[in-house]
Amino acid sequence: MNELKAISARMDLPETGIYVRAQNEAGTFSAFDIVRLDRVSLLAWLRSRGGENIWAENVVLQLLGHKPI
Repeated sequence: MNELKAISARMDLPETGIYVRAQNEAGTFSAFDIVRLDRVSLLAWLRSRGGENIWAENVVLQLLGHKPI
């Protein structure tokens, strides 16, 4: 899996309590809530254990404020 990216534009959204290791826009790695991930990173994380379920991915994307697939 490529490095996950957290973006500052999503920093004031309510947190989920699910944290992952990701890189911010300055290149620093830290633990970020999954709501902070960009769309590509969120999809990569959702699929990181070998699964692909478009319906479930679209639900999570929409719940976290991203456009569905």
